[in-house]
Amino acid sequence: MTAISPSRLLWYGRRAARMSPAEMMWRARDQAVRTVWSRRQVSRGQLAAGQLTTGAPLLSPRPGLSVVLPPDTAARVPEEAIKGRSWARPGPTWCGLTGSSTP
Repeated sequence: MTAISPSRLLWYGRRAARMSPAEMMWRARDQAVRTVWSRRQVSRGQLAAGQLTTGAPLLSPRPGLSVVLPPDTAARVPEEAIKGRSWARPGPTWCGLTGSSTP
């Protein structure tokens, strides 16, 4: 730890004297939150090793595909979906990039 100069210590004392109790509480809470979240940060060593604290890889070889499907899944896809035809799905049908939906 480095030593703090007397002039800097005086500045901190004057600053603390001018703070309202609400500001002191807010700053204490903010520092506590930062301390808690800093423990969750990924360290440089973890980045270099390519792993998180859970042991999971940081980057998946195929992002978004974390579930392995059963081998017969492709056979269960409707023929209309394979050929690109319309098929029933939940939610509204969206038209293009305009954001409008069809009734």
